[in-house]
Parts: sequence; structure tokens; C-alpha cells
Amino acid sequence: MRKCLYLIITFVFVYLSPAFLLEKTSAQESEFEIDFSFLRLNEIMPNPEGSDTDYEWIEIYNEFEETIDLFGCEVDSIPFPKDIFIDGESYMVVTKDLLDKDNDGCSFEERWGDGSGQWGDNVNEDFQVIELAIGMKNTEDSAELTCGDYEDSFFWEEAPSGQSFSIDVDRNWRNDYKVTPGQENEEKPEEVYIHSVILSEVYSSPQSDTSDNEWLELYNCGDQNVNLIDWIISDNSGKQTLEGVFVNGGSYLVLESENLSLSLNNSGETLTLYDPNEEEVDIFIYSETTKGLSNMREWDGTCYLTEILQTQKPTKGKLNEYVDPHDLFYGSELLSVLQARRKDLEETVCIEGIVTVELGKLGSKISYVQDESGGVQLYLSEEEFWADSIVGDKLKVIGEVKEVKGESRLYIDNNHAIKKVSSDNSVKPGHYKTGDVGEKTEGILVFTTGEIVETSGSTFYVDDGSGKIKILVKSSTGIETPSKKKGQYAGIVGIVSQYGEDSYRVLPRYASDIVISNDPVSYGDVLAVTGQEMFLSRVVGVLLLCGSIVVFIRLMMSSLFYAMGYSAKELYSLADKVK
Repeated sequence: MRKCLYLIITFVFVYLSPAFLLEKTSAQESEFEIDFSFLRLNEIMPNPEGSDTDYEWIEIYNEFEETIDLFGCEVDSIPFPKDIFIDGESYMVVTKDLLDKDNDGCSFEERWGDGSGQWGDNVNEDFQVIELAIGMKNTEDSAELTCGDYEDSFFWEEAPSGQSFSIDVDRNWRNDYKVTPGQENEEKPEEVYIHSVILSEVYSSPQSDTSDNEWLELYNCGDQNVNLIDWIISDNSGKQTLEGVFVNGGSYLVLESENLSLSLNNSGETLTLYDPNEEEVDIFIYSETTKGLSNMREWDGTCYLTEILQTQKPTKGKLNEYVDPHDLFYGSELLSVLQARRKDLEETVCIEGIVTVELGKLGSKISYVQDESGGVQLYLSEEEFWADSIVGDKLKVIGEVKEVKGESRLYIDNNHAIKKVSSDNSVKPGHYKTGDVGEKTEGILVFTTGEIVETSGSTFYVDDGSGKIKILVKSSTGIETPSKKKGQYAGIVGIVSQYGEDSYRVLPRYASDIVISNDPVSYGDVLAVTGQEMFLSRVVGVLLLCGSIVVFIRLMMSSLFYAMGYSAKELYSLADKVK
């Protein structure tokens, strides 16, 4: 009996106990089966700046508190070798070339470490990096992590250069985080940008559609250089994001051709400059633009003013210069009067000349100017274009070459085509023999003298023996024709005018331009009278002005005293006491 009991006990311990223990051990192992769902893709760099292969990487994060064996896991179908573990709550980076094994000077350690050629010798290199032969495309590609039945992946359509994809706390993938291999993902802090850059000039309507380009100019009013990467310029129909361009302090940046994707409107535009935080930095508004002109801001000595002006002088990449769009003289070649008269009819010319007779003295809308080369008649389509000019004013004039009755004239049909240059210029008539007055003297102020050989009302002829010349007193001058007769002598100052082929006459301007005498008249006789009359007329004008002021003051004083209650008799008595 005892023997049987011994055999039973021996059987149980020898045969049943190992099976029981083996079964229990297997059950325990199944309880500790690895859960790969704690692993996740955390950050991906498919398109680094520089080497697109050696600088690429994929970051994995272990959310579990314990170490996980990666044997059996794959990244982009590339398996991890044996004995690769990722620590609990830690990061691991998978890259193709950690320490420049192909000796091309590019490696993960060189780009993302300290460049020493070793990994882990710097406090910033305190995370795991594993080499696998990964390779990613910049467009339409994905990164995948698989561990048995578990899979995590991310697909991108286009990877921005130098920017990684990161997963945020809500498990959303983003490409606007900081690049942080081996570290916790982090939002980029909102950067403070220097707002010293403005839109300074816009050329939207080129003179030629083929040989000229639209352009847009920016200026940095500050001292610091500004990186305009990711800055935005918007217009009425779209926007352009700037890419890696610097504008140095006190310098210009011009965007044109391939660097300008905006299509600038000729009929008006609102351009707005934003920093990368989408904060408005500057706004530039212009209306309809004339071909060949630009819209600009004027320089105030330190930076540009806010007012937008249209200028005839675009200054791409240079200090802006305002030229009035109505300034017809800008870019015009200045000719002498004689050169202008020799131009073809209907041609537009620009001259400078001194006024020798006021507008209207020698005919409606007519005046004359001259320079050292000669004189010419001016004809204004509207008299108010030039109502204030007097003899001695130097004018700059743009007009069209015409001819009437053989006489050259400049036709002016724009009130911006006349500009006063200076005043009180001396104009002395040239002394000519009567026979020399002709084509060479047309349009200029002359003096001639001789015997009166023929008279007819307001017309008479004078001859000094070299040939007679016609003297015509025009009714528009207001001159009373002086008494004269054949055999007397005349000294004449006037403008030489042509009236018909080879027919010239001298047109006196004032009564003082004519001296009739029984004796020969000298050059000085007429000039002395003319000068005296002009002097007296100015003196009389001053006296009249002073008299008017005195009368005005007396009237004002009388009104004041009367308002204070003084009678007329008392006022006269007060005036006597003052005397």
C-alpha cells in the first residue's frame, strides 16, 4: 500500500508538475506580448534644404514608459535589424546617412548635429539615430511604420523645402512647426518683424508692350537688413509670397519679370505688403496710370511720404524724382528760336525767349519773343493761357511750327505749354538800316530811322537811302497816329513782321516807339523817349497805388469815429487839431 502511494506521488511530481508549469509560463508570456500601437510617426523631413537624400529623416516616438524591441518593425518597408530598442517615452530618428559613410560631405550629423563626425558627443545629440536606407520624394509620397498588424503612415502631396511635417497634440499633421529632430514637436513662436520696408514706386503701364517690363519697387527706410521670406504682396486680383530675398537698410529691391508674379493694373490698383504674421505693413493705392509714367512716393529726407504721385520720370532702384505729368517740357530738346523756325511745319518745338511785346498789342492772341538767334511770333489758342506776362519776362514755350502770310509762328494750344523762367530781362532793339529789315530780322525788336517818303493814314514808309520799309501802326496798340508828312524824319522801334511774300513791315508797340522830327532822328532819341515813358508809367502806377491806400485808410478811420458817435462837424474839428 505504501509502495503504491509512493508511486502515485512520484508520477504527479515527475510528469504532471512540468506540464503545469510550462502551461503557466506560456500564459504569463502571452500577457506581456508587445503592443506596438504605442509607437507612432512623429516628424518627417522629406525635403531638406541642400542634400535631399543624406539630410532626410523620419522620427518615431515611443509613448509607452518601457523600452520596445523594434525587431519585426519596418520603416518604408525597410526592416529594423535585431537588437534595436527604442527607450520608453523617447524619440528615435531614422536617417540614411548618419556619419557621412559615402564621404560626400553631407550627413545627418553634419546637418543636424555639431558636425564633429561623431554622434553623441554633444548635449544636442542626446537622442537615438538609426541608419536605414530610406528615400522620400518631395511630391506625392508617404512615410510608413509597420510592426506586424500595426501600421502608422502619413501621405503628402508636396513637401516645402526646409520644412518638416510634425504631428500636433490633436494628432493632426502640420508643416508650420519648428524643425526638431529627436525632440518634442514645438509650434513656431510668433516672430516680431521689422516694419521698415515700404512700397516706394510702381511701374504698371510700360511705354512699350514688348521691350519694357512692369516692375514694383520696395525701399527699406531702416538701418537693419530685412529678410522678406514669406512676406506677401497682394493686389486687386491675387497675391505673391516672396521667397528668400533680403533688402538691406537704406536700399531698394525691385521685383520684375520672373520675380514678379502679380499683374499690375493700369486702371488703378491697391497693393498691400504683409509680414509673415499677415500683419499689414504698408499699402500703396494708385488710380489710372498714363503710359510710360510711374506712381511714386516723394522723398522727405529720411524716408518716403504716404502720398502717391504720378511722375514722368520712373527711377527703378533709385531715389524717386517727381516730374509733373503736365510738365510738357520734361524730356523736350531746347532749341534756339532760329533753329525752331527752320523746323518743318506742324513739328512741335521747345524754345526760350524774352517777351518783346505784351499779348494782344499787335493782334488778338499774338505776342513775340526773341533770343540771341532771332525772334518769332507766338499765337495762343486761348488768351488766358498767358494773361500776366509782360515785356522782359523770359518764357519757356512749346508750340507747333506754323506759317501765316509767310511769317513763322508757334501755335500754342495748351496752358501748360508756357512757363515763366525769369523776369526783368533787358530787351534792346537792334539798329538796322531800312533796307536791311527783312527775313533775317523777322520777329525781332528793331530800331530804324530815315526820311518819310510816303504816307497813307496809319501807314508810312521810311528810307535811309538803303531801301524803304513800311511802318504800320496797328489799331490794337491804341496809338494815335502822329502827325507826319513827306520829307520829315522818323525814328521807329517795333517788331518786324512779314505779311505776304517778301513783304515786311515794322510794327510799333507804344506811342513812344515813334519819333517824328524835322531833323534826322538818332538811335538814342527814340530809346530815351521809350525809357522815359516806361519809367513814368511805373512811377505813376506806384503813386496811384499809394494814393488808393491813403484814401482807404481815411475812409476806415472816418467810419470808426462815426461809429464811436462823432458828428461830421466834430470829425472836421478833430482833423484840424491833428494837423
